[in-house]
Amino acid sequence: MSNSVASSSNASAPGTVRRRANWVTPSILPSIKAPNGQGIQNPDLLAIARTLESLDSIILSITLSAYRLIIDGVLNQDDPAGQNEAQVVTASIRMISQQFGDILMGRAEFSDGYLTERVFIEYWQKSTRIACQLMPAELNSPNSIQWVSEQLGSAEQKATILVGQILHAAPRGSLTRDIVFMLSERWTRLDECLDFRAQCCNMPRNVDTWDSLSKKIDDQLKLDRKSGFWSRTVILWLTFSITTIATIPLFALGYSFSPHQHGTFEDADFWFLLQSSLTQLLGTVLSFIPIYKENKLPRRVSITLMIAALLATLLATPLYILVPTEWSGFLSIIGASIQAFQVLQIVISED
Repeated sequence: MSNSVASSSNASAPGTVRRRANWVTPSILPSIKAPNGQGIQNPDLLAIARTLESLDSIILSITLSAYRLIIDGVLNQDDPAGQNEAQVVTASIRMISQQFGDILMGRAEFSDGYLTERVFIEYWQKSTRIACQLMPAELNSPNSIQWVSEQLGSAEQKATILVGQILHAAPRGSLTRDIVFMLSERWTRLDECLDFRAQCCNMPRNVDTWDSLSKKIDDQLKLDRKSGFWSRTVILWLTFSITTIATIPLFALGYSFSPHQHGTFEDADFWFLLQSSLTQLLGTVLSFIPIYKENKLPRRVSITLMIAALLATLLATPLYILVPTEWSGFLSIIGASIQAFQVLQIVISED
């Protein structure tokens, strides 16, 4: 590869890889690994992370190989600043590769921040510029191995696998906005390399551009939103209809047939009411826990509703003895309706 670069007519001088004067090696290593049991647990994201690791490694290897030639004096011989930069970048890439190695050997897991790590974009940008300089040099040296083109071909294969994984994860709600953004930042730089390779080396690309892939992701999400809309609509109206019918028309009918007398401890209905109230109290508390922990509703709303449901359910039993029994039944159905609303929030959020 060194001979091919030296013969490049596109470099600023023979045997030279142009540097960006304002490019600074990231001082912070990207967040890649986490202790076992504390990394990515979502199977969709884990599959994406594994393929992305292979893609990152291929792209980083382009920069690493070029910078090794600079360190050895094959390239940029009269550029001490470039050689110093090459040593710093090479050390950083080796530390990143060591983290990848720990994960592949099972000593660590992918951290949750790996898929949203922005530092990688700086390395991708550097590799993209280097690759676009080395490819014409390889083309102009018939006896050289087309190493960069082969590496980009391997990257294209990994990207093809990644397309399927992304489209599988999108409708399942696994992709966050930050993950999609970082994938797009990598992909657009890969697009630049593949388009340049197609232009200068006459090698057609075989993977979607990011514009094409993003449209497919949007289509998947639209289908998911459409199906989710109808399922949520049915659940909402079903809950509203049943609680409304149970609270108003059926209570009115029961009230018209009620003897309007209070109950006694000897009534079997009193003990059945106590039995159902205890069960309803348990259901109200258990349905409140995920709503409170995951902020499915504003906490002031969720706490107010739970207190109202608990009070209605608790008062239903003593009111059976103190006032006409229909009012005990009315409070009981109010508590049950609030509990149904709590369960509705859980179902909608998981849909």
